[in-house]
Amino acid sequence: VLGGPGPNEWSDDPQSVWVDVDGRLHLKIRNVAGVWRCAEVVLEESLGYGTYRFQLGTDTTTFDPRIVVGLFTYLDDLHEIDIEMSRWADAQNDDGQFVVQPYDSPGHTERFPVVLNDEFSTHSFRWAPGSAFFQSSRGLHNAVPPPSEVIHAWTFAGGGVPTDGTEKVHINLWLFQGIAPSDAQEVEVVVERFEFLPLQADIPAMGSGAVLVTGLLLVAAGVWIANRTKRGAEPAHSPSGRGFLLDG
Repeated sequence: VLGGPGPNEWSDDPQSVWVDVDGRLHLKIRNVAGVWRCAEVVLEESLGYGTYRFQLGTDTTTFDPRIVVGLFTYLDDLHEIDIEMSRWADAQNDDGQFVVQPYDSPGHTERFPVVLNDEFSTHSFRWAPGSAFFQSSRGLHNAVPPPSEVIHAWTFAGGGVPTDGTEKVHINLWLFQGIAPSDAQEVEVVVERFEFLPLQADIPAMGSGAVLVTGLLLVAAGVWIANRTKRGAEPAHSPSGRGFLLDG
């Protein structure tokens, strides 16, 4: 199915999006008979204010500059909070990005270089009324990481922080502008774990009182596309106990 972001062709095929026997989510960009197909999952239930934590088991710094990994909440183009890993088709760009949409409003985007020790990283944002605190770190962390492991942190408290409503969590892997990767290689990202901590449970430290999302349903890319085609224009730089249960 063709749709944004990109636009790209999207697939809910089990070879594009699946959960392995260890409960890890896999998303893959595949070349299928000359057509590059991307993947995304969406959480059916809205979670609201709190801390959203995504643990990755893939070194995204090795990806082609056109690859985008998105970890975000979305209601519409003006109510979206993003963590994105991409160099947006320019190999010289920093590869990390925090955004409170719209991305092109002054002060709404924070870019930073990602430097990892291995394939593992943790990315989170704490969304509260009027503010959003973002953090990326090396390694897998279910609580506040040690300062030495923090890659970058940023607090956005400007106007325009979305209020909670019926937004959903999205995790996606796609091609910027829908153009094939310059190295012509298929790409896969592994999500080790997703956690949500309700706002009242994540104080004083992100990680205390964690609620692991296991009973909520993640649906595959085909269902997401049916909803995503209702979006407006896509911004140019607009992602078993581990919390993933796919219904394809």
